[in-house]
Amino acid sequence: RLLRNAIYSSYGYKFKDKELKAFFSLTKEMQSVCRIGICGKTANVYSDNLLTEVDKRNLAKLTALEQK
Repeated sequence: RLLRNAIYSSYGYKFKDKELKAFFSLTKEMQSVCRIGICGKTANVYSDNLLTEVDKRNLAKLTALEQK
């Protein structure tokens, strides 16, 4: 679950789930990942359009593994 959501966090996704929100607010390095050409900060507004094809494939694989 954390691995899958780390991908979303790296793009600035704001979690509603209390556990995820607490975890990712503590991991500041996730907020400074250079993914979308804006080094040192995340996008102001999360969008699935920010995800790369590799991210989408990894999310699908991780989701499938979680469901096993």
